[in-house]
Amino acid sequence: DRGQRAQVAFETGFYDLDRLYLASAGDYIVCAARPSAGKTSAVIQIIHTAAAAGVPVYFVSLEMERGIITRRLLAQMTGISTERQRTGVMTLEERGRLANAAYQMQALTTLYIDDRPGLTIAQIMAAAQVHKARHGLGLLVVDHLSLVAYANPRSSAYEGMTQVSKDVKTMARRLAVPTIAVAQLSRDVEKGDRKPRMSDLRDSGSLEQDADSIWMLHRPDRTSSHAAAELAVVKNRNGKCGDVELYFDAERTLFRSVEWKAGGE
Repeated sequence: DRGQRAQVAFETGFYDLDRLYLASAGDYIVCAARPSAGKTSAVIQIIHTAAAAGVPVYFVSLEMERGIITRRLLAQMTGISTERQRTGVMTLEERGRLANAAYQMQALTTLYIDDRPGLTIAQIMAAAQVHKARHGLGLLVVDHLSLVAYANPRSSAYEGMTQVSKDVKTMARRLAVPTIAVAQLSRDVEKGDRKPRMSDLRDSGSLEQDADSIWMLHRPDRTSSHAAAELAVVKNRNGKCGDVELYFDAERTLFRSVEWKAGGE
């Protein structure tokens, strides 16, 4: 166990997932889900856990502005929802707790958020290379693949996503850091409310083939403030596949581990 832990480049904060997945330099990880299932919340938890442990993280947010991400991080840290932060409806004790968490966030120099929209993979890689040279780099996250600008604007969705996927894999290998790319699942998942599978990756191109690990987040009940969820590791070149049972707290946009079920070697 200790020998395995020494190989881990970063830990996700989900103990049960860390038992399945051992990160290696240059890994390309796809984290996929339907809209509103919580995939961005999950990766925000992961980047915060890694950065707080001293891992230099470069988070490329093509969908959300830095301020929104910060409010989500603060919600996860304090339990004060983003809505209450925005409106200022808080007790004196909560204001103190929020101020303390904001100070911790400001002092977290290992986390860098790049919220420029419409970047290509070439632009992301150039920025990440500069960041690595100046500050080090232990984890790169791109949220999300569908918003990456195609190198060839005339490409179809399938062609464009295929090239983006191949470019992300190349970027991960060249930077020699684990790279998590958030992806969308097709609407077919919602037919019968079944568990997602690799064939559900939207405009998948070569995602199934390129990725070293594929994580699929499934939250059947997306209306409840407290609900069960599951993160299925359906592909894993560096470990086991299996299902990680989670519990989602909508107020904090926070996932918690429940238990681990082995899914085979």
